[in-house]
Amino acid sequence: MPLRGLDEKGLRIVIYVAIFPNLLVSLHPDYVMTHRLVPLAADRTRIECTWAFAPEALARPGFDPAYAVEFWDITNRQDWHACESVQRGLSSPHATPGPLPPDEDAVYQFVTMVARGYQGQPVVEPRGAEPRRWHAGPCSLTSAGMRTSGYRCCIRRRGA
Repeated sequence: MPLRGLDEKGLRIVIYVAIFPNLLVSLHPDYVMTHRLVPLAADRTRIECTWAFAPEALARPGFDPAYAVEFWDITNRQDWHACESVQRGLSSPHATPGPLPPDEDAVYQFVTMVARGYQGQPVVEPRGAEPRRWHAGPCSLTSAGMRTSGYRCCIRRRGA
């Protein structure tokens, strides 16, 4: 059952929002999902997933949220497996970091914000400022099960 108040376009899209420092919100036509990241160590993070459904959907006889929960369980496990593999590769002394691809703009924005904070600068670019280009070194997620993953990032200014 779709959430109330959605127009035709809203019924066909999913909106993803990242709220710094540790909350990811996915707005689906029929539910809202959150991923809350809780750091445990430099290389470990617990991820807590929650779902919210419309009261009308919850009140329906036989309502079962398993379709959403199972979909995200499969998706998260696949993502975490891929991230674990990347982390293993980046942990090698032979790994050479490279630039982020253009389709990783959210990652670029995040690592830039973290780097600016570490340098004592405002974490957002002032309006009208020329965007800075950062080179991201090992930056990936790792996991050891359904509800855990972690990251480590190493940022440096290109040419530095």
